[in-house]
Amino acid sequence: MDSEAEALAAELWSIARDEQQASRRIASDSLAERVRAGIRVRAAADGVKVRTARIGDAVVVVRRDADVWGESAAEMRRKLLPNA
Repeated sequence: MDSEAEALAAELWSIARDEQQASRRIASDSLAERVRAGIRVRAAADGVKVRTARIGDAVVVVRRDADVWGESAAEMRRKLLPNA
């Protein structure tokens, strides 16, 4: 994994690990896929189940035990992409 993807994956996983979810706008589809893969590797290494997704131009990661899963799809999107 390249250093840019590595740094972004580390940052997003750190936030999601501590705050249950994280998102970041990443314009490049290729970079976004590498970041998502890096997040999944880190989560697995920590024994945490996650879901990652590409929503528009953003990468989102949500822990499987996050409180947001009880919300409606619209509310989840609002919380995951507050500036969208």
